[in-house]
Parts: sequence; structure tokens; C-alpha cells
Amino acid sequence: MLPCECAAKYKVPAIKAKLAMKLKAKGYSQKKISDLLDVTEAAVSQYLSGKRAKCICIPAKTKPVAAVCKICGICK
Repeated sequence: MLPCECAAKYKVPAIKAKLAMKLKAKGYSQKKISDLLDVTEAAVSQYLSGKRAKCICIPAKTKPVAAVCKICGICK
């Protein structure tokens, strides 16, 4: 599996799940979260219940966007 495939299959959904949980904790509705993350409301429900994309721990000093860009740089 190429690094970009791995990121698309595992890391991006895990980041979306983490964001969904943070947004829900701030009081956002599932509809608003689904609009922000560009996923269905069903996906948001699954993220929040832990049925989809287990959350990964991202160290506080790590910038997820920078990490993904390094992986995706291979495809350029």
C-alpha cells in the first residue's frame, strides 16, 4: 500500500473522527459537523460512537496538516 493510500484509508478518517468529537464537545450539531467535515450525518454518528475510524493520538506539537503533506509529497 502506498503512503497516500494508507493516509486516505486510515489517518484521514481518524483525524475526522477526532475533529467530530471535539466539535460535538463544543456543542455543534451532527448536521453542522457533517457539513464542516464534508461527510454524511451517518458518518458523523459512527465517528462519535466509535464504530468508524478509531481515533489516533496526535502529539500536541505535531501539526496534522504538515504530516499529511509530507506523505502526499510522494505523489507529486
